[in-house]
Amino acid sequence: MFKKVGPVTHPISNVVLGYKVLPLGTLQLSELEEKVSKAIITKSFLEIGAGSFLMPYRPGKTEVALKAANRELAGYIVETRLGNNAVAAGDVVYLDLGKAQGLEIGNLLYIVRDVVPDQKYALDKIDKLPVDVIGALVVVETGESTSTALIVKSIEAIYRGDRVELKKN
Repeated sequence: MFKKVGPVTHPISNVVLGYKVLPLGTLQLSELEEKVSKAIITKSFLEIGAGSFLMPYRPGKTEVALKAANRELAGYIVETRLGNNAVAAGDVVYLDLGKAQGLEIGNLLYIVRDVVPDQKYALDKIDKLPVDVIGALVVVETGESTSTALIVKSIEAIYRGDRVELKKN
């Protein structure tokens, strides 16, 4: 069971990428009829109310094998699982990259931020500095143009809108 929470928009372009859903629990059908059925709630994660949506149960993956990248990609963290402003290692995030862009389950991406040079301390004009790597995540599920990833390392808070990069080996 789940409920729709609202649209997920891209943090840069504001294009609606899909809708965020929140898992509420699981149920097991006990009686099937033509127009109505009975079920027993087997697990409850949050309050389950009338109008909750149903979908077939898919067990979550407990292990994901790392897979080497065959291309380089760059994208963004577009949402966090619980909608928190800041996330860290162990949290789930959603990316604007998917199968259509060549992303695969098991790909390891770096979470990066641009470093803005402070010109007042420089003798010459600095155009660009290397990016700061602030964490890493592993793709656990891919959709056509979005994916779900688990943050496996973070050295500071990670936010919606942070950039991710897949580097070819």
